[in-house]
Amino acid sequence: MNTDMLISAAGLLPDIKLASKTGLTTATGIIVDQHMRTSCQDIYALGDCAEYNGQVFSYIEPIRRQANAIASDIFRDDDYFVAQPPLIRVKIPSFPLSVCLKQKLNNTITSCINPQDNNRIDYFDEHQQIGFVLSGKSAQQCSNLYQELLS
Repeated sequence: MNTDMLISAAGLLPDIKLASKTGLTTATGIIVDQHMRTSCQDIYALGDCAEYNGQVFSYIEPIRRQANAIASDIFRDDDYFVAQPPLIRVKIPSFPLSVCLKQKLNNTITSCINPQDNNRIDYFDEHQQIGFVLSGKSAQQCSNLYQELLS
């Protein structure tokens, strides 16, 4: 696969100046479709500069899925990006964390420390789990819980 140019930038807030100057459609970020294509079909965007359905995804887990969607589009596969709450992993050796929230917390949200695991906090809206925080060794065991939360 050949390309003319690759531009890389890193941060947590979209910087859309260059994209705007080149005529790409922007809002908070560079507007992309489910294949991460911009308003110019030969240009892709991902990560903290890409806006899909009004949301910017700034964490590693959704960026990996965005990269997979781009590769799938280039190779004409059927995979595409699906917006879902990101799994956020903070890899501090002395206190690792894994966090996922399906929605913003508000006054009606309750939390409870899991009695089987004091390194886990679950968040509920009514009786439905909407998120979790895992710390320590539990933080490494987040994949199954993440899949359950999204199903």
